Amino acid sequence: MPENMLKKMLLSLCRNGAEFCCPEQTLIGLERNPEPSPDGSHGVFNDNIPGDQGFQPEPGDHPYYSPERHPGHMEVMMSISGNVDFFINGIWREVPENRVHILSRNTLHAERNFQGQPYTLLWLTSLPSSLTLLRTEYAPEVGYRQSACRVVIVPPMADSLWKCGAAEPFDEIHFFSLLVQCLEYAVTHRLAKERSSDYLDAVLSQIREYLDENFNRPVTLEEISRIAHLSPIYLNRIYRRKYGVTVHRYLASLRLAEAKRLLNDGRNIGDIARSVGFPDQRYFSRFFRQHTGFSPSEYQSSC
Repeated sequence: MPENMLKKMLLSLCRNGAEFCCPEQTLIGLERNPEPSPDGSHGVFNDNIPGDQGFQPEPGDHPYYSPERHPGHMEVMMSISGNVDFFINGIWREVPENRVHILSRNTLHAERNFQGQPYTLLWLTSLPSSLTLLRTEYAPEVGYRQSACRVVIVPPMADSLWKCGAAEPFDEIHFFSLLVQCLEYAVTHRLAKERSSDYLDAVLSQIREYLDENFNRPVTLEEISRIAHLSPIYLNRIYRRKYGVTVHRYLASLRLAEAKRLLNDGRNIGDIARSVGFPDQRYFSRFFRQHTGFSPSEYQSSC
């Protein structure tokens, strides 16, 4: 089943291209999406998000999840069956079957059924050296759900795709080309096998690699759990089972080691705090003292 879905996405990319969505604008070729509302609200809380006082949902109108954005990774989405109501940067719009959308980092998005009709979405998440696949679905008799089994594919171009997605300025053409190569390789080599245990093991390795590369940002467990499409509590539990430490403790160890190295080099403490993912120097000082028994300045003086 996953292999057939990948083939379907690959054919759609080759025949129809893709729609790139980014925080500032959405592109289809050279056409721009409607501009956000003048008041800067992007329509998020004005007319169609449950919880807002002005929103009066009809039965089935509730989104599957609240609008979210991912600062650390890119996603690729396509409706495998059925039309879906998709929220992109403040605008709800009907997305037809077999249309690929590529969501840049920090693109605000959500999904819900279109007029109560069933649908299945295929999601690809770009990680440092792999792509993960899962499905989100809606059926009137069961409601919303995610696929229980996930898939990890490891084409040789995955690392280049990851780096391209993180580069600034973002090169859409290069990313598109690499994505097609990844999918073609996966389909040709029959990489897509639906095994939950393999998925968890591969994703945990990718999460660790992601932390190694991004500890200098204010990374959160919630952000990481979205990359893995797992709940924060469950992710933390299985991460500890595999590596012997929680996500938080591993992240703290990376930041602490780098902070000590920079302090030994005589760097400014405020700059060091920002370099290890702490925008607030006071919070960094508390963190450092908690783990070493010394303030950053005391540690630096003793070097």
